[in-house]
Amino acid sequence: MKIFTLLFCLVTHAQILTGLFTEGHKKYLEQKQYINAVGANEKSFSYQNFYVLEHNQWVNRKQIIKGNDFKFTGEGVHVAIIDTGVNQNSSWLKSNLNYQNYNYPNAYNPQYGNGINYVLRNVYPHDDEGHGTHVAGLVKLVAPRVKISAYKVFSKDGETSQSVIRTAIRDAAKNGAQIINLSLGGMADDVSARVWDDLLDHESAFMKRVTLVISSGNYFKNNDFVSVYPANVKSPNAVTVCAHDKNYNLASFSHYGKQEVDICTYGVDVYSLALDGESFIPMSGTSMAAPLITGALALLLQANPSLTPPQLKWLLWRSAKRQGISSLIKEQTIVQGVLDVNAALDLIYGTSL
Repeated sequence: MKIFTLLFCLVTHAQILTGLFTEGHKKYLEQKQYINAVGANEKSFSYQNFYVLEHNQWVNRKQIIKGNDFKFTGEGVHVAIIDTGVNQNSSWLKSNLNYQNYNYPNAYNPQYGNGINYVLRNVYPHDDEGHGTHVAGLVKLVAPRVKISAYKVFSKDGETSQSVIRTAIRDAAKNGAQIINLSLGGMADDVSARVWDDLLDHESAFMKRVTLVISSGNYFKNNDFVSVYPANVKSPNAVTVCAHDKNYNLASFSHYGKQEVDICTYGVDVYSLALDGESFIPMSGTSMAAPLITGALALLLQANPSLTPPQLKWLLWRSAKRQGISSLIKEQTIVQGVLDVNAALDLIYGTSL
C-alpha cells in the first residue's frame, strides 16, 4: 500500500541558512518575498509543493561551501539519503558520491551507482524529482567532505511504500552508513507503528550502530497525538527534527511534540541544489531541517568516531541553544532548544569550528 510520500518539503524564496554555527559564521541574504499559497490535502500521499515564491538569483557556489574553511568537515563519515535519489552527475556533489563500500551481498548491483535504486532496478539511483538532491546539498553545506550514498525509494510522482523504505534502511545500514537521513513520512496505524519500532529496536547489531535523522512533518500537528512514522519511532538511535525560522520561531508548518520531537533547526527559506545539481533554489520544510542535523552529526562523528547514536543524541541535547528562542520550541521539543553544533563540538574537544 502506497502511503508514504515526501510530505515534508515546501518550495519557497530566499534567505540562506544561518545560525547552525555560532552567530557570525553565516548571515542571511534578505530578499523581498512573494507568497502564492497552493492548496494541499493532508491525506494525499503524492508529492506536495505548498508554497511557490519568486526569488532573485543569489550567490555563487563558493558562498555556500564555507564549510571547507572549518576544521571539521565530515570527512570519513558515511551518510545515506533515502529519498528521490541524488543527481549522480552534479559537479558539486562529485567528491561526495564516489564512496564504494558494499558489504551486503544482496545489494542491487552497487556498481551502478552510490546506493540502490528501488524504483528501476540495476540503474543509478538518479534523482528525477529534485527533493533528494536538495537534501544532499544541505548535508554537504554543513559537512562538505562527507561521503553520501543515495537510496532511491520514491517514484517521480513522489510515492513509495513503507516496506520499501524499511528495506532501504536495512540495506543502507548493511552497506556501512553511519547516519541515515529520512526526509519523508506518513501516517501509520498501530500495526505499522509496531513494525517500525521493531525494525530499529530488535534488528541485528548493524542497526544499533546507525543514527536515523527524521523529519517531523509539515502540517503543524503535535506528534504526541498523531501517529506519524518514521518520525515517532521508539528508538534511542532516532532523532526527529522540527523546523524554525530565522528568528527561532517554530515554522508555521512544522510538527512538534514534547514527547516525540527531539530538536529544531533551520527549515525556512533554505538554499540548496536544484534538480540539475548545479543551480541553487530555496526550499522550506522539515525535509530541509533534517539534513542540517545529519550534517552536524557527521561533524561530531569525525571529531570522535567512537560516539554511539545515543551519545550523539545526548550531545545534541546538552549543547542545544535555549536562549532567544520561541516558547513553543522550548515547551514542545524534547531538547527544549535548537541546534548549536559549535557547542556540541566544544563538549567533545573544547574546540569548535
